[in-house]
Amino acid sequence: DGTDWQNRITYREVVPGERLSYQHGNDVEVELFTAETTFESVAGGTLITLSLLTESAQSRALFIREVGALEGGSQT
Repeated sequence: DGTDWQNRITYREVVPGERLSYQHGNDVEVELFTAETTFESVAGGTLITLSLLTESAQSRALFIREVGALEGGSQT
């Protein structure tokens, strides 16, 4: 929709070909959530698993309502 999201990513762990772990925030909130992306070789390609963790259920609900981030990272 043309929205320019002001994201700030701070990597906590990088294991090449295996895992990325990071804090996701912006210029207003230092940390919106923490995330981990894992990569696993499977027949015919790579299985990518994205896990997000917010500080509370209320933070999760606000994030979903304000950003619409519920579809499982399909646009990422």
